[in-house]
Amino acid sequence: MAPLILLFLTSTLSLLPLGASQTNTTTTTDTIEVSALIAVFDSWNILGMLNRPHDPCAPTAWLNAPKENLVVNCNCSSPVDNTCHIVELKVSGLNIVGEIPNELFDLKELVQLDLSQNLLSGQVPPAIGSLSNMSFLDLSMNKLSGNVPSELGNLTKLYSLSFRSNRFNGVLPEELGNLTSLQYLYFDSSGVTGDLPHELAKLRKLKALWVFDNDITGTVPSFIGSLKDLTDLRIYGTSLKGPIPTIFSALEKLEVFYLGTNNLTGDLPTGIITPNLTALDVSFNPISGSLPYDHNKEGFSMNFIGTLIDSRRIYDSRSSDILYCLHEDTSCSGQNLTSSSSSFSVKCGGKKIFASGTEFYEDSDVLGAADFRLNTTHQWVVSNVGSHPSNPNSSHYIVTTNAEILGTSEPELYKTARVSPSSLRYYAVGLVNGKYTVNLHFAEIVISDNSSSWKGLGKRLFDIYIQGNRVLQDFNIIDEAKGSKRAMNKTFEANVTNSVMDIHFFWAGKGTCCIPYEGTYGPLVSAIHVYPDFNRTNLPSTHKEGMAGRLVGFASLCIAGAAILSSIVYLRWKWTAIGRTQTHSAPEEKS
Repeated sequence: MAPLILLFLTSTLSLLPLGASQTNTTTTTDTIEVSALIAVFDSWNILGMLNRPHDPCAPTAWLNAPKENLVVNCNCSSPVDNTCHIVELKVSGLNIVGEIPNELFDLKELVQLDLSQNLLSGQVPPAIGSLSNMSFLDLSMNKLSGNVPSELGNLTKLYSLSFRSNRFNGVLPEELGNLTSLQYLYFDSSGVTGDLPHELAKLRKLKALWVFDNDITGTVPSFIGSLKDLTDLRIYGTSLKGPIPTIFSALEKLEVFYLGTNNLTGDLPTGIITPNLTALDVSFNPISGSLPYDHNKEGFSMNFIGTLIDSRRIYDSRSSDILYCLHEDTSCSGQNLTSSSSSFSVKCGGKKIFASGTEFYEDSDVLGAADFRLNTTHQWVVSNVGSHPSNPNSSHYIVTTNAEILGTSEPELYKTARVSPSSLRYYAVGLVNGKYTVNLHFAEIVISDNSSSWKGLGKRLFDIYIQGNRVLQDFNIIDEAKGSKRAMNKTFEANVTNSVMDIHFFWAGKGTCCIPYEGTYGPLVSAIHVYPDFNRTNLPSTHKEGMAGRLVGFASLCIAGAAILSSIVYLRWKWTAIGRTQTHSAPEEKS
């Protein structure tokens, strides 16, 4: 979302981008701002990117800078004098190490500041509150710590604020309620804790609010229901509890609504599925009751796996039993599952395929923004949560390629893949308890590794969890495979103790968003193969009996085969013996 907002703001401000030609050649950059920018770049060890440090608004000032990552825009239209002021600074995706220097806040005319996708650490200085002209601020995807500064509340012109994916602590400052012009607020995965301050109720212009992956406590705040301009609300993965407030039915502009993985109880409010809503995620909550009557309306998807919602009126008992097994507080051992298995293989995003002697099940259904598919034949489930902010109705959750896949003797296994903008999970249900090997297959078939093109600048980073344990963080397929469109596998061990294997691919806000096209981010997986590490002595009695029956049958077949073979050998010997006897007893011919 942030790049789109930045583009919008840039197009609506009167700026001279990167030394665009100026009619008055005597204009110069404010000397205080020049000194401040030099000090900032020097502290971040990127001063060499500035070709003309004495005048950063000059046409040739940025010949050494990567335009996608470093941007300085100036306003030289002052009616008082010919001085240029720096109004936009973007230093993003350069892996900058260090802290935010105080000299940055001498750039008093800044309207946009983007320091995202770096390794900045330390606290955000309180002096940030002095940048009173700021309308766009992005501090996301860094290692910033300490409390979120209350001085952010001074930036009353802010249109968009993001400090997501950082290492802050403590509660959100109530002063954020002063940002009444704010339309986009992102602080997911930021580290904040505690209750959401009630002062946020004053943010009546909010369109997007991302809260997820924080230890937010207390009950679900009812004031969120008064933010009637919201179109994108994501508060899953917190510690919120209690019922969903009935006032949430007033959020009629929502297109997506994510409430999964909290501790929400009670029934879904009547009318929670508003006319514009396209996706509702309430998964992994102890919510009970029945599905809303309009859950199956056209163009709408709902994810309710891991809940106690009664689904029997739309699913048969076998499907309901499988869904019941996915609730965290239930035991799957007593469920009436029709069969048990000791393996699981799926061709993510594609048709059934046989590869290396293994049958990979088909997984080609198009999923919605909050959706799941249940396979009762082989007892597995795939779940998706997330939508592309630029296109909430996008169904691009499967990607394909016709290009050659290198590094494998089974290229067809990698020519399709399942993707997700946020969370993609696979569950194998009814597995025999024991130790398993999990083999994950990957090939990056969307992002290029072409270093001579801007399309080679994309980076896909995501985390992988198996049985709730994070086994890979910031996983990059291209780096691991040494190139795009190259196959590679990752192998792990995991224990199954409740008949369910949970494999979770999660986007934690890392990597690029829009290369080679808008929405290219989040997890991607080509295939999954799970097989046992245990022997027959580890199997439960029911499985042993089935195995014993198969062994008895096999043994009987062998015995029968041996008897038939013995009979054939005996008859052949007997026939040969008779023939020899007749030959020796025949009278000799007389000459």
